Parts: sequence; C-alpha cells; structure tokens
Amino acid sequence: MIWSVWVTDISSWKEVDLPHSSTAALLIHTLLTKLKRKIDLSSWSIIEQNSDSMIERYVEDYEIIDEIWKNQESDSISRFCLNKTPSKYTILLSPDLCLPNGMLTFPGNSSEECPSTVRRLQMQHILTKTALELCGWLHVREVGHRTWKKLYCVLRNSGLYYSNKTTSKEPQHLVSIAEVHSAQVWFPINNKKPTSSAPYPHCFCLKPRKFKNGSIIRWFCVESTHTMSAWISGLRLTMNGSRFYESYLSARRQSQSNLVRSSSDRTINRHDFAAMDFRGETGRVIHDPKEVAMLELEQQSSWRRRLINRTITGQASDRNIVGSSAPTKQVAFFARAIHQTQTWFYGKITREEATEELHRNGNVDGLFLVRDSHTIPGGIVVTLCHNQKSRHIPITQIERNGQNFYTADNGETRFVDMIQLVDFHRLNKGSLPCLLLHECSHSQMS
Repeated sequence: MIWSVWVTDISSWKEVDLPHSSTAALLIHTLLTKLKRKIDLSSWSIIEQNSDSMIERYVEDYEIIDEIWKNQESDSISRFCLNKTPSKYTILLSPDLCLPNGMLTFPGNSSEECPSTVRRLQMQHILTKTALELCGWLHVREVGHRTWKKLYCVLRNSGLYYSNKTTSKEPQHLVSIAEVHSAQVWFPINNKKPTSSAPYPHCFCLKPRKFKNGSIIRWFCVESTHTMSAWISGLRLTMNGSRFYESYLSARRQSQSNLVRSSSDRTINRHDFAAMDFRGETGRVIHDPKEVAMLELEQQSSWRRRLINRTITGQASDRNIVGSSAPTKQVAFFARAIHQTQTWFYGKITREEATEELHRNGNVDGLFLVRDSHTIPGGIVVTLCHNQKSRHIPITQIERNGQNFYTADNGETRFVDMIQLVDFHRLNKGSLPCLLLHECSHSQMS
C-alpha cells in the first residue's frame, strides 16, 4: 500500500510502500531510511493533522496506519506528517525536565528533596510502575460557551477531574471532566489559539476517538509551552499505558543499537556479551549501565586519538618532517576539525539563527547544537535549550603539556575534541545547565 507523507523539515511529500497493518514505527523507520537519516524513533514522530479543525496529534508508534485512515471522519481533510519531535518520550527519559515541580504526586514514603539523579529514578519508577497522578491548574473552556474557568485539575488512570474545593484531591471533592481512555489529545497546528477568548496560546483538547451522540471536545489552556507539553505527555502516557512504555523501550533499544558501529554487520547480538574491566589484576564484570557508557566514551576517544596519531605519523614519515612541532600542530588541527563531520555541528551561524533552529526542533530542554563563535576567532559555542530558553555556552581551548584541549569550565574537565565533550555531557551535566539530550540535525534531502 502506498502512503504519501509530508516531511515537515524539507517541506516535501515522500511516498513509501508498506504492507497492510503496518505500524507508525515501521512508517517512521522506512521514511528515515529513504531520506538517509539516522534511525531514531525516540525523536521522530508521525503527526496526524486535521486541516479542517487546524489541530494535530502524535500518532503512537504502535498504532496501525490503515486503521487510523479508515476511522477518520468522512468529511475531514487529514494528512500524515513526519516531524522531528525531541520531546516525544521526554516524560520517561527525563521526567525531571519534562514535568514542572509539584505536578507529579509522590507516594507518602518518597521525597522530592533528594539528589537530581535519585529524583529522576524515583519519577521514572512512579511513571512506569505505579498508578501515576498529575495535578495542576488548567484553564478549562466551558461547554457551549466562549468563557474559560481556571480549575485545579487531577489526572488519574480513571480520568481527568477538577477539584470543587481549591486544591483538595479527596474523592468527594473531585468532579469528572473527561474519560481519557476513549479520547485522544490534540493541539492546534503552529500553537494558534482555538478561539480569541483563550487566555493563552498554549492550548490542547481531548477529542473522542469516535463521535457519538452527546460527544464533546474539551479544550484546555495553560500559561507556558513547557506546561502544555507536560500535560500532553502525561495524557499520552495515561491513555496508552504499557503500550506507550513498550514503544519507548523499543525506541531506546533501536537508538542504542545504532551507537555500535559494527552492529549492522554482525549476526551476533551485542546483548549476548558482558562489559568487562581488565585494568586491575583480575577482570570484573561491569553492571552499572552508566559506567559502561562512560567506558564506551573513553574507548571512542582513545580510538580517535590513535587514528589521528597514525595519520600524522604517516604524513610526517612521507614528508620527512623533522622534529615534533609540525605533527603536534597537525594533531591539533585534526582534533579541531573532526567535529565538523557531526550532524549537530552547524558551522558559522549566528546566535539568532541558532535560537531559531532550536525553536524549529521543538525547543525542549536538553535540545542542543554546536556552532562556530562569531565573536571569538576560532571559538566554539554550544547552544542549548534550558527552561524553554536558549543558552549559549562558550567552549574554550587550553593547552596543557603541549597538547590542546576543549573545556566548558575553565579546564576543570578537559577533552581532546568536541565529540568527546558532547558525548561526556550527554551523560553528565557538569558545568552545563542540563544534559545534552537531543541534538538538532541538519535537514538533508535524499
């Protein structure tokens, strides 16, 4: 079956041939392969757009494309889009960044006052292993009217409620607004207000999957994009339950398998092996996933240093270069240039262009790109989204014992090249305001 999908970042239609009963995940994978993009289901989504109502929604990875098309309203005009969506699974990947403080209810024996890593693990456990509860203030549009009322709302597995007694969450004070499992969460295209009476432009709605007599669309409004994204993510998780979590795990496994350079060329599953550390007198198995990831980064940077040194040594031998100064300068040149091959490197763009690129890619916390500095000759800047604002972090070069290093903290931590610096800050916040979670990638046509 032929599907035509609008690829938003290149403003072009692409056609793919898929078998019947194909999932949205397969459609994403096929499109990214055709576009020669990195296969990353955790940051690309199929978006269903309704051009009549000017609203859109995430199509979950497990959904069957044929069924969505068959169940569409006969008089509506809809299309599928492929969008870069870094916030697709942020609620599970980094819930502490996705959810505003106080929105997630912690069990009585838990505390929000703890180290950030522990707090993130606690939140991930609550979201995936327990009956979650999200709460906060929402502006709710009254049925049949243009007026909006500010209500304290509570989202539970049983539905969405508002409290008729300030912020009380006692059962006798909760009034049902909508049943979420028979609905889908939609939001305006380009974040436009659904009506001029909406107090803020950050709106979303709960729309029944199938319209019946008496079915209504409930509109909600919040004060910021961050809060809107949090509610939409919470509703998607509540509506889809374990299927949402399984899709997230599948996307993560896909992404991690792509990090292994030779994984596509091997028939042996990398998970059949155990990570080992042979630096002591006897080897040991590494059980901590973070330690494994750090060891992989160390090996990658060591591999790059050996490659550069072999290249320079060969060139020095061929050209009969005498002394060490020329090779040292060439090593520094290779270390400076190697990051220019990466998709997150944008070269000579301005601060304004970098900020615009973050907005185009979703402007979620942890979204980043790397660019050349316009004010410091030879300088580099990491442009990063934190608290929905763009931060421009200068990266300086320093010299230690005749070798050049990159640093973001005046030499407290040093890196031989920008790839090592970026990979380190994917796992460790260091001096940055947050982790480098989502990379902006250049738009490339196939």
